[in-house]
Amino acid sequence: MTKLLAVCHEQIDSFPYNTIESLQAAESITYDDVKNYIYIPADQYMYLDVLKAEKQLIIEWKSTHPEYAMSGFDRNSIKDGKWYLTVIRNDIFDEIARREALAQEEQAVHADEIELILQKAIQDATYYEYQVDGYTYEALQDACDDMQQNGYAFGDYTNKDYSLSPQSNGKVFIVNYKWGEDETERQAEIIRTAIRNGQTTVTLSGQYDDRKVSEYYYAYNAAERVGKNGYSFDGLTAGVDYTLDTSIRHDSNMETEWFEVRITYPAREATQTTTETQSTPAA
Repeated sequence: MTKLLAVCHEQIDSFPYNTIESLQAAESITYDDVKNYIYIPADQYMYLDVLKAEKQLIIEWKSTHPEYAMSGFDRNSIKDGKWYLTVIRNDIFDEIARREALAQEEQAVHADEIELILQKAIQDATYYEYQVDGYTYEALQDACDDMQQNGYAFGDYTNKDYSLSPQSNGKVFIVNYKWGEDETERQAEIIRTAIRNGQTTVTLSGQYDDRKVSEYYYAYNAAERVGKNGYSFDGLTAGVDYTLDTSIRHDSNMETEWFEVRITYPAREATQTTTETQSTPAA
């Protein structure tokens, strides 16, 4: 038994990462490293010998290696003619858990940093595909998930004002609903001002939004809003006091285009027609 235990101790002493320092310094460890083995020649020792050695090691480890546990041994000789004891390394389990906890803490810090980056991108409202470099996809995903939780808010934005879709290449697809509404209303006010002034045409600028829609998407939406029958402002009603028609116009060389809103005033035109009819001498 003394000789057998010496064989076991020699192998135990050669286990990888057998000190805390070497374990923590290991470049990479996995759950495959948790199991170590003690091999015993089957032609020199019987089953009962191995069983006794196993029990003796378990007793010893209570004081010398409490981080080790025994999972038993194969009751049949393995292919190369050896018994083997399976040693479970709880210290490696613990080190893996420690590293995972540190990684999660670091990921949480990175997610917080990414949130600040994305908040600014959303407030700038000029991006559909925003590139976030220097972070893992997991941190990017955590940041996007957190920012889309109910109740999340920053500045004058809430989680209902945008959507975020992280990509594995570091890009984040941003849809800024608040910016889209603000842009529609901005251009709608240009149309309302033109109507107040009695203009017959108004040109609206093109604007690519963060969803890659048509350049004149918001200009068209603004005209649809103000021109919808029954829409009213300042005592003026669409379909009664004015009507709107839209088109994309081009110069003679087809090099320049613009979005034009044509405004007609049915009530005013009816009044003019009546006046002209009344002023025309009878035949």
